[in-house]
Amino acid sequence: MWLEKLIEILKVPAEPFKVWGWQHILTIAMIILVTGLLIFFFRKSKEKTDKIILGIFWGICFALEIFRQLFDSYNVETHVWSYYWNHFPFQFCSMFLYVSPLAIFIKKKSISDAFLSFITLYVLLAGVLVMIEPSDPLNTQYLFRSIHTLWYHGTMVVMGAYLLFKNRKRFNFDFFLKSVPVFIGCVICAIIINETVHACGINMDPYPFYISRFETCRIPVLRNIDIALKSIGQHWLFPIIYTLLFIAGSFIVYVICYLIVNRNLKFLKSEKVEYFFFCIKYNRNQRKLKRGK
Repeated sequence: MWLEKLIEILKVPAEPFKVWGWQHILTIAMIILVTGLLIFFFRKSKEKTDKIILGIFWGICFALEIFRQLFDSYNVETHVWSYYWNHFPFQFCSMFLYVSPLAIFIKKKSISDAFLSFITLYVLLAGVLVMIEPSDPLNTQYLFRSIHTLWYHGTMVVMGAYLLFKNRKRFNFDFFLKSVPVFIGCVICAIIINETVHACGINMDPYPFYISRFETCRIPVLRNIDIALKSIGQHWLFPIIYTLLFIAGSFIVYVICYLIVNRNLKFLKSEKVEYFFFCIKYNRNQRKLKRGK
């Protein structure tokens, strides 16, 4: 089968990417470049165009995630397919795959805006955190897994930053509040999945969002809180604390972005910037006139 042959070719052990190695730094440079190009060329695009751009990046990430699931499920030594539930994509970073289609296809603007707000704040937050410290996801012996990690989380940063720029004129506290119910909904789904798979006898390691009562959280700081609460038999408090801390984290992102957006809005409205874009538009029109002649 061609798929098995492809996985056998790609599943060759390779040296793991180093944190802040040249591959990591190159990815960050590409994130900045792609984000800048998107903002420059689509700064005046309509919401429909923004959703098409989001859909293209989501489609590539979705296709790569499907292949990653297949990649992890095939054993090249025994030639046997076996699904590992610990690779099931329902972690915090995976929410980009689920939320993006909802933001794109839901027609009701208030609901669509809530999902776009979630991508702008929470997805951007998750992407930035991983790109700053990707030692855990990069701890793999396969080249494809390392490339997938950098591409996927890089895309999260690009889309979060791009949507932040496009929604800058309505970036207020209400925009932040719209994202909160979406995140709470994601946490509730993770709790339901954790309880369901355990009841079915399926071992997920790690469990979605690292908030299962059947394992210890692996996130620094939160791990200590989880251990402390379990020691006194009050683990039910952990998902609540987890949710509040991430909402607080997204609020910090909101405040930082709000200050940056307000400052940049004044800069973008300055005469020098307007003159710069006028010159670009003028030169473009002159080239079109010359071609017409």
